[in-house]
Amino acid sequence: VKKKNVERKVVGIDINKKIRRAKMGSSTADSMKVHLSESSSSIEEI
Repeated sequence: VKKKNVERKVVGIDINKKIRRAKMGSSTADSMKVHLSESSSSIEEI
């Protein structure tokens, strides 16, 4: 019984890490999109 609980905890930690990585990836992608939109708008102004 104890082993199963440990396995569940490890799986939960792995999932949390994956979620954090996904959040970090999406935030960096959003910042890149902002950069792209800013650069494209400045080019349009010129």
